[in-house]
This record gives sequence, structure tokens and C-alpha cells, in this order.
Amino acid sequence: MLSQARPDPSVGLTLTEIVKSYGNTRALRGVSLEFRPGEVHTILGENGSGKSTLVKILSGTVVNDSGTITRGEQPVDCSSPASSLRSGIATAFQELTVLPSLTVAENIFLDRYPHNRIGTINRRALESRTAQFLEAHGFELPPKASCRDLTLAQLQLVEVARAIARQPSTLILDEATSALDSPEARQVMKVCRGLAAAGTAVLFVSHRLDEVLEISDRVSTLIDGRIGSTRDAKGITHDILLDELLGKRKIIDLVPDTGDAVSARPRRTVSSTVRARFSIPASAGFREDIAFDLHEGEILGLAGLQGHGQKQVLRIIGGDLPARGASREIDGEAVNARSPRDTISNGIYYIPEERKVEGIVSGHAIAANMVLSCLPRLSRYGWLMRSVERRFSNDMAIRLGVRLHSLRDSIDSLSGGNQQKVILGRGLLSRPKVLLLDDSMRGIDVRSKDEIYRLLEELTDSGLSVIVNSTEIPELIALCPRVLVFHDHAVSAELVGSDVSEANILRGIFGRSAEKAA
Repeated sequence: MLSQARPDPSVGLTLTEIVKSYGNTRALRGVSLEFRPGEVHTILGENGSGKSTLVKILSGTVVNDSGTITRGEQPVDCSSPASSLRSGIATAFQELTVLPSLTVAENIFLDRYPHNRIGTINRRALESRTAQFLEAHGFELPPKASCRDLTLAQLQLVEVARAIARQPSTLILDEATSALDSPEARQVMKVCRGLAAAGTAVLFVSHRLDEVLEISDRVSTLIDGRIGSTRDAKGITHDILLDELLGKRKIIDLVPDTGDAVSARPRRTVSSTVRARFSIPASAGFREDIAFDLHEGEILGLAGLQGHGQKQVLRIIGGDLPARGASREIDGEAVNARSPRDTISNGIYYIPEERKVEGIVSGHAIAANMVLSCLPRLSRYGWLMRSVERRFSNDMAIRLGVRLHSLRDSIDSLSGGNQQKVILGRGLLSRPKVLLLDDSMRGIDVRSKDEIYRLLEELTDSGLSVIVNSTEIPELIALCPRVLVFHDHAVSAELVGSDVSEANILRGIFGRSAEKAA
């Protein structure tokens, strides 16, 4: 049984050979790091590098497969969130854990409320304590307000404040400034520097390179689950960090079974005919207006780190996220879309990222899942024609190469790749002019990916236009002759042709200028 004694704040955390796998995916491959009291240690890496997994392990929400976490000579218990808190580790997560039904004060001092003599919560004392705490740290938040009524930025501040209020010996800020405007972000960084000066070890995760260089004492790069380097922040530049991220990575073969490497896929040409025009105002949550054209037969890529706006753009276009003032135009005609049903009827089909949550209808047959987008065409007088359903779903399953025993089997019986093909087939049965893929190939095997890539190329040869949001840079390079790169809720780069490279996408992701191809 590990000791639950109060951790010594003068001793830092040491991670030794931390390994974590999810099935066949190695998220962390022997990570060793030291977090020292009195310094801000930043971890920098792109999507999928393992940062979130590392934070979750330290926070107790995920347990590592092997490796040790120690403070001095003593093991640190991170087997659960409560254990991590008792070990002096507090985290402000990027995926907010604020409880909307509680007030600001109740969230910040959750499970540590002052009580009256009769055992009930002393509201006056709680709100007074919260007001003093917020004033001391320069956070402008109303203690009595319900978190249900707060903006995203205010909720982010509540998340940060709650972690700080724990008075941890190790404070983890996981993209804690991603939803904040510059003044609020600078206040959070000021507080972090103050906590570090007082002896706290601060682990700071951010994709804003200016913040990284401003706040850090040391910087580590995490690349494909391994530490690329750890160095003092003094003298580091943006280019040094980007070179570090690029220098130790290789563009992987997406389809090794066929030998078809990403770099070997031919660069596709695009028609000059405009298929669609999209415009989204800054008031929808962006730093500036977003507007772009999509050409006939084009596969347009959207790149960016999680939470930087590209997913939001796709959901708005697909009608899944309302945005006042947004406009869509297909083949020169305005699309009035108040819901996903409206966008589908006008030739826009959105395929979400979370296929198990938003894509498949669990427990229902493969055929039923396939034809959901075209039920009116399969019905007569309100009755579904089963023979037509079988024909439609069977033809599409053959076309997509879905590996199945029977169309009557449950969709849950299929692999992730084959489930994705069924969802894609559903989209195609809606007869779209524009197909929106929201990181839809994430987590499926390379052979299924290659089959879907080839199908998309065939479809675009026939005139279908596609927008692909992907967290996998090799996927964008493989598929897209043009890529819009997002940083901090704005388009930081538009890359075309030979300028679509890993180096340029990474530069745009981190807010730097692209380098033109020779």
C-alpha cells in the first residue's frame, strides 16, 4: 500500500520509461522526464504524439502499462484521479471537467466546502473564500454565477482556477489557454510563473509557440510517443522547435501491404470549376471571417491541432453546428440550411469523427445503417420496401468492399474500418455533391484506409467534391492537392500543389509562415 502522506513540495516528479498502448497503437514508447519544483516545463508535440496520454497517466484517468512515477525515492500513486490529487498533482484539462449545474465557487472548491455547525454548506463563507482567491490570482469570474451561463473562455478559467486552488506540488495545464483571448491567456501564464517562483512544478502543454517561449524554463518535444529532446528554453527559437519536430519524424507508409507510400501517390490536379462557396463570420467563434471555395472533383484538406477551429468549420458547413451569418452556395445557388436534414437535401453530407457515438446506430442491421440517408427513396405509402433496401445496401457494400457475412447482421459485428465504409456508403446514397469527412479514417487499419482513399479518388474523378479534416498529416499529403491550415481559430496558411508538405503544414499549425517549394 502506497503512503498517503502529504507530498514533499521540494522534490519533483520523475517519470521513467513510461509505456502505454491502446490495442496495437503505442501511444507512449518509454517516456522519461523530470518535472522540477520551481520551473515551468513545457511539452510540445503535434496531434497523436502522446501528450494527452501522458497527462491522463499523471492525472490518474489512465494507467500506464509499464514504467515508474516517483518523487525522490518514493513511488507516486497515480492509479486514480483521487490518488493523483493526494499525491499533489492537479490538472486543468483541455476537455473541460467543469460541472455546469454548479456555481463558479462550487466548482473551484469542489469537495472542500466550508460547513455550518449543522453540517450544511456555508454559502457565504464559500463565496467569500472564492472571491478572495479569484482576486488574488487576477481571474475575473463571478463566484455566484452558474457555470451553465458562462462562456467557453470563462469555463476554461474555472478549470484552471480549480486546479490551482488545490495548491498542488505539481500543476498540469493541458492546453489551458487554448480557449482564452490574449489578456486572459497572459494572466494564466503570469499566475503560472508566480506559482513556479513559489516552488510549484508546472507542466505546461500548449501549441502556441509564443507562449511556450515566453513561459518555459525547459521544453521537451514529444514525437510519436517518444521524447525528441529536452532543453533549456533560453535561446530557443520557433524554428529550432519546428526543426526538432520535423527532424526526427518520417512520413510513414499508410499502406505498407501494397508498397504504396504516401510520397509515391501522384499529386492530383483540380478542375477550375467552383462547386461550392462557404463563408463563416468571425462572430461564430473565429479570430476572423472564414471564406473559401471548393472546386469540382477536389479533395480539400483541413489541418490543425485539436481545438483550433477546423472541426468547427466542418460542423457548421454540415449544418451540425448553428452559426448565425454563415452561408453556403452549391453550384451558384444559395443553400438555406437550418439543420443537417437541410444540408443533406441540398447535396452536402457530413460524416462525423466519432462513428460509434454519432455514426452507427448500434444494435441495428448493417443494411438499416447503410440506407438511413435515403429512406424516402426506399418507401412507398410510408412503408419501407425491404427488397429495395437489400438491393441498395448490397450494391453499395459490394462497391465499397465491405467485409461482412450478412447484411442482416448487426453493425456492431463489423470491424472499425468496415463500419466506416458503411457510414461512407450511407453518405454516398444521399447523392451528395459535397462530402465532409471529419477525421473519419482515425483508428482504422491501413488496408481499409487505402481502399477508402482509392474510392474517394474515383468519386472525385466523377465530380464529387470532398473536404477532409484530418489529424494525420501524411493522410492530407496523400489525398489533398490543397490544404487550409488552421491556427488559433483562423486560417494560417493555404497550401497548394508542391507546397503541401509536412514541414509547411506543421509551420502553419504552429502559426508560422510556410516555405515555398523550389
